[in-house]
Amino acid sequence: MKDFLHETIPDWSCSNSCGKPLFLSFFKNFSTVMTELLDDAFRDGALQQPSEADEMAINLEDTSAMELDKENAKPEKSQMESSDDSDEELESDSDDETIITLVTLALHEHHQKYYNRIPCRTSILRGHDYVLEVLNGHDARCDEGFRMETHVFIAFCEALKVHTGLKHSRYLTVQEQAVCKLGKLIIQPPPFDEVPPEIMHNQKYWPFFKDCIGAIDGTHIDAKVPAREQIPYRGRHKTTSQNVMAACSFDMRFTYVLSGWEGTANDSRVLFECANDPTMEFPMAPLGKYYVVDSGYQNMPGFLTPYKGERYHLSLFRGRRRLPTKEEEWFNYRHSSLRNVIERCFGALKARFPILKQMPKGFTVRTQKYLPTACCTVHNFIRMHDKNDAVFKFYSKEDLIVESEQGQRSSSQQINVTPAQLREMARVRNTIARQIFNSQRL
Repeated sequence: MKDFLHETIPDWSCSNSCGKPLFLSFFKNFSTVMTELLDDAFRDGALQQPSEADEMAINLEDTSAMELDKENAKPEKSQMESSDDSDEELESDSDDETIITLVTLALHEHHQKYYNRIPCRTSILRGHDYVLEVLNGHDARCDEGFRMETHVFIAFCEALKVHTGLKHSRYLTVQEQAVCKLGKLIIQPPPFDEVPPEIMHNQKYWPFFKDCIGAIDGTHIDAKVPAREQIPYRGRHKTTSQNVMAACSFDMRFTYVLSGWEGTANDSRVLFECANDPTMEFPMAPLGKYYVVDSGYQNMPGFLTPYKGERYHLSLFRGRRRLPTKEEEWFNYRHSSLRNVIERCFGALKARFPILKQMPKGFTVRTQKYLPTACCTVHNFIRMHDKNDAVFKFYSKEDLIVESEQGQRSSSQQINVTPAQLREMARVRNTIARQIFNSQRL
């Protein structure tokens, strides 16, 4: 038995790929494995479950036997003790054998399932033939391989053909060609003259933020850069990354994406370049409208920031005793809740495309620049065509707190504004704060 166990699990002290000892992993899954073994035994007929009638008959027989023993059987004390001892030994031996057998089977099953895995994606097909195999196979395969449901993927391919003029070629099919061209049509700002329904139909934001048109923030995308070029890409997290600035609407669609900036570039600098360079086609807010942004930016026309020096992040307001108590805190709480949509957009984007969190080797820096835009294009397309998408269902929760990756905020560059414009935007913020605070006192 010992030799068999060593063959099944060679070394209990070794660790699996997650760094956990094997015996800890085994006991974590032991009940599951045992349940599966018993289910298989009952299903195959190796074990039979007694019916209700059989159980009643057994109970009646046991009861009658016990009563008969009490009336007629009167063995001597010594004989009873010896008989009991022998019965206990037999039962103990039987139980030990059963336990050893079950544990051995469970160990073997566990090892085969978790440490001696057989590849399940073994298709020999490539290119167009592989795509057809996936589309005509199990629904989960399309979601795993292409990050969208089958009907959405087919619609996406048709959109590429219709809107970008892509055609099947000898070496590449439509399904494998770039999608950045489609992004120019899909990543578009909403109408600025309409109040977003997510604000109009939510008492937390209406009518206080009726002039808000979206949220803006930056996020870091992993980048693989040659050693001689790494310094500008290596930010405070000691890893190489590119800084991506994005704006989104409140239905979780990206309305503007700018990628390719080095990881050391702070968010305000990226916004400064966008606002001052017409070739970047940044959708500036019309007069009287604004985006909600965090404190890394400046409170100026077109961009509404929270009060500095006051609580801001949603996690700081969780709990009965941590509710806002003054105007500035109430404003920051509502502002943070509204701006949280951009954090949830980034969370959904990275959850769907793990390549953005861990870039594989082999892509040039130029190619890596366009990957975030391509992913955002697919993100928007799925949002438009699949309302039941599992990723969006999870990240659509308004109070969901997504871990934020703060960019470089050490310095701030200002867009050309006058002191009078700064005072006007401060007045707008104070007015909203007062309205929110007064609404809580009613």
